[in-house]
Amino acid sequence: MPQIVDTEKIQAELLDEVDSVKSQLKKLESQIFEFEGSYLRETLAYGNAVKGWSSEGFKKAETDQAANKKTEVKPNARDRIFSSSSATTEHLFNSSPKS
Repeated sequence: MPQIVDTEKIQAELLDEVDSVKSQLKKLESQIFEFEGSYLRETLAYGNAVKGWSSEGFKKAETDQAANKKTEVKPNARDRIFSSSSATTEHLFNSSPKS
């Protein structure tokens, strides 16, 4: 005798799982966006892995450190190589003002 499968129940469970994965992905992308933004704000004035380093950046870092000061620069969308690398991060750039 063939087994009766409740396909509607299976579909509902799978759709719930898809929603859960989408939610987790969105949360992870938001975290990456925030971490990347923090890194860029703190390093763009001096040099970093995205823009590279220069002697001017090292001098500025030494001057700011001697003055016990920190220069922060607001990153723009072009600087965000990690956040913008995902095909699904459009929601982050639409909700945040672009520079």
